Amino acid sequence: MNSLIKNSLTRSIRRAWRNFNLKRRHDGLILDSQVEIAHCNFGRFNKVSDRSRLVNSTLGDYSYVATDTKISNTTIGKFCSIGPNVTISMGMHPTKTFVSTHPVFYSLTFPSHNRFATEQGFIEHGRVTIEHDVWICQGASICDNVTIGTGAIVAAGAVVTADVAPYSIVGGIPAKFIRKRFETEQIKQLLASQWWEQSDAFLSKHHREFHDIESFMKTIMPQLNQDQPQ
Repeated sequence: MNSLIKNSLTRSIRRAWRNFNLKRRHDGLILDSQVEIAHCNFGRFNKVSDRSRLVNSTLGDYSYVATDTKISNTTIGKFCSIGPNVTISMGMHPTKTFVSTHPVFYSLTFPSHNRFATEQGFIEHGRVTIEHDVWICQGASICDNVTIGTGAIVAAGAVVTADVAPYSIVGGIPAKFIRKRFETEQIKQLLASQWWEQSDAFLSKHHREFHDIESFMKTIMPQLNQDQPQ
């Protein structure tokens, strides 16, 4: 067995052991094959699909990540759907004043046998916040230092470079506002209700009301408003 095969096998065994231990520690966590996890926190009933990689990130309850997705330095809320081939917070290069964008001129962390920088001259990584019940479609890219509001949808292939308002749909390169999902007053009530904090029993009992905004407003909102502190 040559050294490359041996090293690859060793990495695979270590990854499988780490993932096995992660699944033991977290309620309902599903990790598919060739998943890479480093320095992450999970809620309940998360899933990370084949060949995805998560680093320095958090997933809230029921949020899942589809295949071939790469996520770094990201806080993800509850009930989020992260599609396949999505990239989130992959790092930054300078675009203003710097003559060269190459990391050897400003980075002490760039893996190279030689660099010119003697101090860290540029912040290379920011943080992304994805709130609750967000859907990020296939092939989207989310840049560093962006917040995506609760209930938002990011269209397939979009490149998000700025904050996205709650319950809005954005798409394109760079991503632009397309439309609101609901009426302004409905959005205010949904955000105030914080329905994603309700118990599993409550959500199971009322799951059909989640199929229609009018039914939700008529049936669920009065109950949630009663529960709000006065």
